[in-house]
Parts: sequence; C-alpha cells; structure tokens
Amino acid sequence: MTQGAHAVDLLAWMLGDPVRVSAYSSHLAHQGIEVEDTIAATVEFAGGAIGTIGATTAAYPGMSVRLQLNGDAGTAVVDNEVLQFLHTRDAEPPDHPDKDNQAGRAAVPAGPSSVEAAHAAQYVDFIDAAEQGRPPAITTTDGRRVLALILAAYESARHNGRPVDIS
Repeated sequence: MTQGAHAVDLLAWMLGDPVRVSAYSSHLAHQGIEVEDTIAATVEFAGGAIGTIGATTAAYPGMSVRLQLNGDAGTAVVDNEVLQFLHTRDAEPPDHPDKDNQAGRAAVPAGPSSVEAAHAAQYVDFIDAAEQGRPPAITTTDGRRVLALILAAYESARHNGRPVDIS
C-alpha cells in the first residue's frame, strides 16, 4: 500500500474499470513492518484487458517502477516515469533508427517532467476547475476505483489468491 498505489492508479487510468483480482502477498524481507513487502496480482478489466501487478520493497538494492502495456496494435514501456519504448503498428519508423530509438517508435507528446511538476499541474487543474465550475481532471471517483482494486487484492491475498469481484 506504499508507493505501489500510484502505479495501480496509472494501470486503471489506462485500462479502465477493474472487475476482478487475484492476489498473493507476503512479508519476505521486512518482518518488522505492518504491511506486506511483496504483492503479486492479476487483474481483469471491464473491457477485457488483463493486467499484472508486482510490487515489492524487498528487492535489493531497489527497483524502478515499470509499466508495460502490450496490445495487438502496439507496446509501450515506461520505466521510472520515462517512456523507454513505444512501438505501434501504424507508426512511421524513424529515418535513422539506432539502439536508443527502436524502429517504429512513435512520437510522444510532452508532459510534466517530474513528479513535482505533475503534482503542481494537478493542483492548478483543481483550482481552475473550482473557479470554472467544472470537474477536475482527477476526481474522487478515480481514487475510489483504485482503492477498491487495492482492497480487493488484499481480500484475495487473505484467501490464498481466491478471485475477488471488485464492486
């Protein structure tokens, strides 16, 4: 439940509503903490996608946050908030591919360059939304969806990976 929640949020933002999860968790390296230090989960989404989550604070010397999305129209890999690979079926290959630019890699729009910049952008959006009388880009519904997924994963882990429907 530490920083893994942010990656779960990103996964749900990309794939939509989670409907079922199976999970296992354990205390593998940090026996003195109140929460698990390792969790693995498989998530089914309303649109038919299947996602996997692996989170741990037990990896030495520590691991980056990695999100990999595979589909029939392309693959994207984000590692430590940096897009490392994007290959789509419809993208034009670059003129001069090299080891750092895979053939077929598509252009990526610019966004916040750091966690701090992303947080600042959320605050600005929230203030603008309040002033303009519109919903903010990130709502409590988004947070509740992620919390429901995490709580269902904990429930599944308590019952040896039994699938749990997410309501």
